[in-house]
Amino acid sequence: MNFLSLLQGSLVASLESLRLISFLNNTLDQVLLALLIVVVGWATARIFTFILGRYVVKLTRKTSTQIDDFAIEVFKNVGNFVIFVMAFLYATRVLTLAEQIDIFVERAILVIVVIKVTAAFLKIFDFVVSHYLVPYASKNGILDRTMVPTLNRLVKLGIWAIVALMIVSNLGYNISSLLAGLGIGGLAIALAAQDALSNFFGSISIFADKTFKMGDYVRTKEFDGNIKAVGLRSTRLDTVDGTELIVPNSQLASMVVENLSRRPKRRVDVTLSVIYETSNTKMKEGIKIVKDIITATKDVENHCRVNFQTFSAHGLDIMLSYWIKDTDLEKGQKIQNEINFKIKQGFEKAKIEFAYPTQLLYLKNLDGAPTNPR
Repeated sequence: MNFLSLLQGSLVASLESLRLISFLNNTLDQVLLALLIVVVGWATARIFTFILGRYVVKLTRKTSTQIDDFAIEVFKNVGNFVIFVMAFLYATRVLTLAEQIDIFVERAILVIVVIKVTAAFLKIFDFVVSHYLVPYASKNGILDRTMVPTLNRLVKLGIWAIVALMIVSNLGYNISSLLAGLGIGGLAIALAAQDALSNFFGSISIFADKTFKMGDYVRTKEFDGNIKAVGLRSTRLDTVDGTELIVPNSQLASMVVENLSRRPKRRVDVTLSVIYETSNTKMKEGIKIVKDIITATKDVENHCRVNFQTFSAHGLDIMLSYWIKDTDLEKGQKIQNEINFKIKQGFEKAKIEFAYPTQLLYLKNLDGAPTNPR
């Protein structure tokens, strides 16, 4: 009995001595309690994620909309993070920390949580814009698709700027003096970044005039191609030869831009040159062949102009003008290809010979008599 009492007393003394152990001015009880809070917070976050994934997500999948599914997925990730971080913050309250460390931890957690929540909100904002706002605005003619990426970036930039000011204010800094300093610094930056600002205002000019939208085929004196993207600084085009062309918006806004995609139809001009030996009868037959081909071709207007235009250096020129109803470049090229083959086949069948650059040389003998031309 005395031995058991002695052993019990020894264990109690050992436990008491362990409790007196301190780590950075924190007792063992405080450290263990802080660790317990962190573990409980982690477990709570996992349970929260499990409940959302097991039950709430199943309910949202039964609805016809997609926004609730996406919002739950975002909320699940953010909620998991916030629960664990708040548990960590509460655990630090249990510990005895230096005042500077305590303030630093509190402010750091505040910044991290605000950034995480803002990023999650912007994810939902992007989803709403791309899946709801853009189709509705495009359908009703309220907004051009070309403007959406740039306006989206501007809105998100504004939101991040407001969040940054809120964080700075909560960190104890004076926003008024900061904004005053930014005003002076902004003037200096504006003077040093005139090209960037001119490109920015060039993009606004393009959006306001609705010069083109993504996918349009445009042509200027210097280049032509399909619009791939319009940004705050530059516009990207895919040229016919497959290269990507990047044009500063300030230059593009000052150019004369021909938007070929806005034409209701596309005109094609072709010059058919036949040899001088072609008779008038054959010329008229060739003109009729061309008119019949154009009339019989699908997606081409029946009205066309086919005329014996001029006597060129190498042959007799027949001018053909017709209109393709579809403005799509690839489809138009296929129609041109079809018409050209039919014209060649028709001329070959009628034995009408195409002209090509040739020269006739007349040579004279020394006695002045002409020889055969070469």
